[in-house]
Amino acid sequence: MNTVPTKSEDKKNASSRKISQGSQISNLRRALKNLEKLKGCSRSSEVCLETKDQNTFRTEALTPKCCIANLSTMLIEIAQLFSRYEIPYWLDGGSLLGIVREGGLLAWDRDIDFGFHAQDEHRIFEALSSEGKPHRSPQGDIGFVLQSGLFYVPNWGRDYGDRPAQIPRIYYSATNHLYADIYPYYRTLPGKFGIGRIGSFTFDIKEENILNLEYLKWRGKKILTPSDPESFLSQRFGDDWMTPDPNFYQKYPPHSDELKAKLNVL
Repeated sequence: MNTVPTKSEDKKNASSRKISQGSQISNLRRALKNLEKLKGCSRSSEVCLETKDQNTFRTEALTPKCCIANLSTMLIEIAQLFSRYEIPYWLDGGSLLGIVREGGLLAWDRDIDFGFHAQDEHRIFEALSSEGKPHRSPQGDIGFVLQSGLFYVPNWGRDYGDRPAQIPRIYYSATNHLYADIYPYYRTLPGKFGIGRIGSFTFDIKEENILNLEYLKWRGKKILTPSDPESFLSQRFGDDWMTPDPNFYQKYPPHSDELKAKLNVL
C-alpha cells in the first residue's frame, strides 16, 4: 500500500538531499585541489609550499619539478622580453651555473638570476610599465602585469620569506610568486663591476665579462650570458664551480667572510 509523505517528511528528505549535494560539492572541490597538487603549480595557482619552505631554504632539498619547469619557462620569457626592448641583460648566479654546467636549472634552485647595467634601469621601467597593467598584489607588491602574464615589480618585491629586496623582481604571475632577481651592476673598482643594493659584498666581476656579452643557445632560444661564462662563474663561485654543491650557501653564506675567503677577496 502506497503512502503519501507528510509535510515534515518532505522537509526532512529535502534537507537530506541538500546535505548530500553539499557533501558531493565539497568532495568535488577536494578532488580538484588534489588534482592540482598532482599536476603541480601553474601560472594561475600559488607557488608550491615546498618551494616557499624557509626551513629548507639553501639546502639540498629538491625543488618540485613543476616549479623548475615554470622557472625555465619564465627564464626564456624574461630573456625574450629584454631582447624585444633591446635592453642588455645577462643570465647570472645560480641560473647561469646550472645551464652552463648541467644544461638546465639546478634541481634545488628556487629562483632565477639576471644581471643588467644599472644605468639601464630606467629603460626597463619605461618599457615594462608601458606594456603592463598596474597591479597591487595581496602581499602589497606594486607593479605591472605584462602581456605574457609575468608580474614586474620595480622595487621592494618580496621573496618566499616575505622579505622585500631593493632590486627589480619579475614574478611568474601576480598569483604565482616564483620570481627572478634582476641584479643592477655598478662600476665598483677600476676594471670591475659589482652588484649594488644587496648588501656590503658586491661580487665584483671583471668588466670584460659584462661589457661584452655572448649568446648561449638553450631549448632552441638564444640567451645572453657574460663573455667567457666559465671565468665569470669562477669569480662568483670559486674555481671548483664545476663540482655540484647544493649546500654551497650553507657553507658560504652571502656577504660572509667564508665566502670572501673562498673567492679570494678578503
